[in-house]
Amino acid sequence: MTHVILRFIIHANASFNVIEDHYFLQLMSALRPMYKVPSRYVLSGTVLSAEFERVDLQLIDQLQKRKGMTLLVDGWEDAAKRSLYGAVLTENGKHPIVLGLTDLTGQRATADIVVKVCEDSLKKLLVLTEQLSALCTDDPSVMKKVRKEFEKKYS
Repeated sequence: MTHVILRFIIHANASFNVIEDHYFLQLMSALRPMYKVPSRYVLSGTVLSAEFERVDLQLIDQLQKRKGMTLLVDGWEDAAKRSLYGAVLTENGKHPIVLGLTDLTGQRATADIVVKVCEDSLKKLLVLTEQLSALCTDDPSVMKKVRKEFEKKYS
C-alpha cells in the first residue's frame, strides 16, 4: 500500500506533505482502517529509495534483452547557468529511457569528458555498447568529435 501512495504522490506531482493532511488520513482510514500511514520522512526517504532501486532493476532486466538502440546525447545550459549533459536510450516502438543527467559545471566539456558521460550513463543500467546501433548528437564541433571518438572506440 505504501508504494501505491508513493506512486500517487509522484504521479500527481504532489508534495510529500499530503501524507500528513487530515483529509488524506481520513481517506486512508476509510479505505484500510488497520493501515498505519508512514510519515512523509519515511516515504520520501526509505520508501522512495526502495522504489528507485526496484525501477532500476526492472529497467536493467528490460534493457538486457534489447538490441539496436540509439543513444541520444546532448548538452545545454539551464536557467541557473549549469552546464548539463543528458543521455537517453531510444528504440523504435518503445518509450525512451533517460540514462542520466550529468552536471559538468566548472569543467571544460571536451569530447573525451562527454564520451565518459555516455559510458558512465550506459554502465549505470548495465547497457553494453554492442546493444547500440547508433549515437545521435547535435551539430556543434564538440558533439561531432564525441560521435567520432565514440565510433572509433566502439565502432
